[in-house]
Amino acid sequence: EISKLHATIDTLMQRFSSFAEISFLISSILLIVGGVFSNVMVGYVILRKKILRTPRNLYIINLTISDLTMCLFCMPLTLVNILNVNFPFGEYICKLMHVIQCSNILVSICTIVAIAADRYAAIVVGLSERSHWYVIWTLVIIWITSIAFATPLYIFPIESNIPSGCPGGNFVPSKDKAHYNHAQVLKPEAVYPPALNTG
Repeated sequence: EISKLHATIDTLMQRFSSFAEISFLISSILLIVGGVFSNVMVGYVILRKKILRTPRNLYIINLTISDLTMCLFCMPLTLVNILNVNFPFGEYICKLMHVIQCSNILVSICTIVAIAADRYAAIVVGLSERSHWYVIWTLVIIWITSIAFATPLYIFPIESNIPSGCPGGNFVPSKDKAHYNHAQVLKPEAVYPPALNTG
């Protein structure tokens, strides 16, 4: 009787696990498709209408580029990482995924801060609208700084429990613990709440 009960429970758990995986897969695909479509539409509207091609809207274009990178690269790889015990694309791609994810989150945050600062300068201080080149250089600095802060996740020697990849991003600390701790601090989960990390 007990063995039959355990078998029934195992069967139910397997069915629940399959249902959860399918539900997660469908919801993730919907998020990716929705994110790509909405960001492409925003960029299309801004670039199509000449009146909207203002320096300030370059910040919005930058946000769409960051979000598209997240939707087209990070989210699919994260989905594969969650649904597979072993990450199938190897350790280097897994590290690159975390670097791009972290840098894109930092780019989004810094761009929103830049928008807020620009609005403050225009409304409170009364400064005129910045030139296109001023905004472009601001965005270049944001990207360089964000990539620089995320680079330790790839550069520092971080070993994996499984040779084929880094399942779930759970790395084993390298011999240099200081490097590992710095890399952990720069993980996207530490920079930005996971619940808001939707690209």
